[in-house]
Amino acid sequence: METTNTANTAPDKKISWLTKITYGTTGVSTMLSSVLVTTYVFYFYTDVLHIPAGAATTIALIGRIWGWLVDPAMGVFVQNAKPGKYGATRKILLQFAIPGGLALALSFAVPGVSTGLQVVWVAVTYILQATLNSLLTLTKSTLMSRITTDRVQRANMQQVYSILGTIVSLTMTSETLNLVNTLGGGDMRRGFMITAAIFGVAYALFYLFFFIATKGMEPIEETAAAGTVSKGPGLKEILPALATNKMWLAALFISIFYTTFSMMQAQTMVTYFTHCLGDAQTPLRIYSSASMVVTMIGYASLASFTKRMGNAGACLLGCVLGAVGHLFRFFAHDGTMVLYGTGLVISMFGTSLLAGTTLLIVLDTGVYSEWKTGSKSDPLLIAGSNIATKLGMTLGGAIAGYLLTAFHYDPSQGAPGEAVKNLLFYENTLLVAVGYILAALCSFFVWRYEKRIPQMQAEIEARKAQTA
Repeated sequence: METTNTANTAPDKKISWLTKITYGTTGVSTMLSSVLVTTYVFYFYTDVLHIPAGAATTIALIGRIWGWLVDPAMGVFVQNAKPGKYGATRKILLQFAIPGGLALALSFAVPGVSTGLQVVWVAVTYILQATLNSLLTLTKSTLMSRITTDRVQRANMQQVYSILGTIVSLTMTSETLNLVNTLGGGDMRRGFMITAAIFGVAYALFYLFFFIATKGMEPIEETAAAGTVSKGPGLKEILPALATNKMWLAALFISIFYTTFSMMQAQTMVTYFTHCLGDAQTPLRIYSSASMVVTMIGYASLASFTKRMGNAGACLLGCVLGAVGHLFRFFAHDGTMVLYGTGLVISMFGTSLLAGTTLLIVLDTGVYSEWKTGSKSDPLLIAGSNIATKLGMTLGGAIAGYLLTAFHYDPSQGAPGEAVKNLLFYENTLLVAVGYILAALCSFFVWRYEKRIPQMQAEIEARKAQTA
């Protein structure tokens, strides 16, 4: 009997908390990389290495363009990975976890050479790190989808991932610079090198822990050991099918709408607080505190919501709460810190539900893909979701900047006029609510299809039984 590589998903079996926690620690790896490469890399290039700002900006731009290209390429790589005794995706984790951590460390271990050679070094290591991080992030998500089809257990795994990632993000974003100063003894260059080395070791170890904890859990390992794996549908068959996967396309637009308008808000938040509320520190402290507490509560309750409402239902509720919170702030005009905080708490809880279910919804669309094509194509589905997120971030940042330019905002001229203040207010309240409403419409569309998933799964199993 021949078994194709489309039958690469585990039955609904119990996943140990050790496995769930080790999956969550890969979120720590992601955030350690993000803190260094997203938050501090430009500062490191310009203020520590003294690379000209133009060159540093160009490197970042090239890296962003490369990110657009590398995600689908890594999706194809994971999709076509040949299974061995460790399975297809577990093998990738084993092979690339250490190189990924090494690439992160090398990105900040710049030799004392000429500026031109330093630019070459940071450009190469930046791209290398981005490539390996994309591969490992995509691989761990694909492995999660293969070791269980149980949606509650997937939600538990994503729950742990989100909680651990958020803790690291909120703490290390503020404490990394102190760590650099301490480890470097006042030498920032040495401090960044040691910090990145520590982060790189942790980055690799957490992926390896997940590899160890999933031993024997990737179903394709069994068929590979028996020599019964055959080639599934090729890209020529898969890509057209992806374009007709209505659930997946709607899931992509959830990410695009959410990240576009959220990025618009994030880019203008401090400016809004400064010029419209008159004090940036107080609302920023409220934002930081509420983000940590409310987001943790939201992630902790994620599995409960998905169990009762489904992934798309929980996402829809999150979108509605996100819209309600920002509309409350809009109509209350952020008149007091109490009103601002109330709207923030409502929207933050909604955001945690939305963010926590995005990947789960994408994995659900794999059932639709398998139902139509015979292949779930999870790596390509996840890669498309990553691209959608990056597209939203790019659009949101650009739109925010261009709108301020169109309204002739010039920080060198002192306090802005009423038109600019109104724009900042809309960008932080009403326009964000619009983004959540658009995402809610897409979530509702997915939710309608989500009801048919059990029927689709039954038909898929019937086909497999007939083939067997």
